[in-house]
Amino acid sequence: MTTIVPSEFHTDSLKYTITPLAMDVRDSPAFDADFSQLFQGQHFSLISTKYFNNRGSQDQTLNAHPIQTALFKLMDAEDIKKETFPVENVPSSLMSLALQIYMTNFKNMWADKTMINKLLDKLQVTLLRLHLAPKRGLQRRQNILNYISRKSEEKRPSKNYGHYILSAEKKKLARYKEKVREAEAGSCLLLKRIRAVKMAETRIRSLEEKFAQKQDASSSSREKSVESTTTTKKETTPCDGLSRGRISQLKSGAKHLIFSKDLVTEKDVNDEFPDATRKEVSVCLLIINTLNKFVPVRSKYHILSYQLLFCIFVNDVLHYAEYSKFTRKLCPAMSSAHVNALNIDAPSLFQIMKSKTDGNQGQVEGMSTELTIYGYNEEPLSSVETARRNKDAVFNSLFDMGKVRLTCESSGLKFGQRMSVLPKLKVVRILGVKKTNAPPVKPQKMSYLKRILRDPNVLREGQKPLEDLKAETAKLEKEVRSLGQEREKALKCQKEQDTINKIKALRKE
Repeated sequence: MTTIVPSEFHTDSLKYTITPLAMDVRDSPAFDADFSQLFQGQHFSLISTKYFNNRGSQDQTLNAHPIQTALFKLMDAEDIKKETFPVENVPSSLMSLALQIYMTNFKNMWADKTMINKLLDKLQVTLLRLHLAPKRGLQRRQNILNYISRKSEEKRPSKNYGHYILSAEKKKLARYKEKVREAEAGSCLLLKRIRAVKMAETRIRSLEEKFAQKQDASSSSREKSVESTTTTKKETTPCDGLSRGRISQLKSGAKHLIFSKDLVTEKDVNDEFPDATRKEVSVCLLIINTLNKFVPVRSKYHILSYQLLFCIFVNDVLHYAEYSKFTRKLCPAMSSAHVNALNIDAPSLFQIMKSKTDGNQGQVEGMSTELTIYGYNEEPLSSVETARRNKDAVFNSLFDMGKVRLTCESSGLKFGQRMSVLPKLKVVRILGVKKTNAPPVKPQKMSYLKRILRDPNVLREGQKPLEDLKAETAKLEKEVRSLGQEREKALKCQKEQDTINKIKALRKE
């Protein structure tokens, strides 16, 4: 990058960029066959399998794609491995959905050649400006530094707060005058209110003078800033160098030469620009021959992997020359979102197919608004309860139950009468169940304390505050004492009654 960017614009940032492809490698059919598959559906699937799948990618698959395998080895050397992306307990269906969404966004982002064309134009214009209009570039850099170092001016409030303050004071003055008219003549209250009116008038006059001075100061400072901006514009406008129109002409001609020949000579540039100066010819020759190493040929200009190679180089050069505003993002940004899945069981599927549309919306001529579901005995299912008793028949109205059973049996499962339909996926998620013989659970012997502590009532009582527990304890103790006294009275009465009965019995004898 130091060779293509002028020396006065060199920075301390990274001075190295991506290496161009050699001519013999670029023309190799074996290399092109695998390199063209980069960042396509097969490549994204292989990345997802290697870094986010539990099983990982198979050696047979990796051996079939040597360039992609070499990229994986480079990532391993940079310590980018499967453990770098800790994804746990995420269903495979959601991972497939995320992969499909990312592939769609990536494909839409690179649907045409807009990205590479814009970056090529921006890079040519930037390099031509730096070489042929260096004072303009240096002035731009100085303006950026001045803008960063300049302290932000104190922000003036957008609202006229002085107007609000004066209006409030005038309302107070009107109230004071009204109270003066209501006061009795010769009273102390009248003198007090007259004094308040005079103080309010004095305060209003001082506020008006203060706000007028501030307004004059702000207007004068605004005039000074306008004068300073006009003087700086007059100072900075005259910059030596080529005009923008001439740079645009050189850019168009250089772009034509880039796609016309692999190696451009000085004669080719002179033929393209007969009126060009020697400096213009040397600059165009340097830019064209440097970009020729990275720009894809016309036959491969539409291939994404070759476009990315050039776009990475352009972004690095623009960053190095401090023209980062012209760079472009090469990958789409992903954001978290909610996945609204459609869970299907026999009752819900029956209700969907038997539901009626509002009016004639969505109704095809000659067809009913609801679908009839038949059981295996060729009788129509009339209610949700009937559909719940004939689950296989309901699913069989839309799905091939033979293939569903084979799919479940391949994993040693049975169909669990439930499916999940996820958006943007061409397959459904089938619930499979498996019966296992679990050993009987023997009841464990627990102590009395453990059994008490498992009682929810005891736990609920233990969560109460200490004051409430003390109050309840005192109340219960009081009830116990009263019950004890009643018990003693009852026993005493019973004892007296027993004694009387014994005396009566002895008298009868």
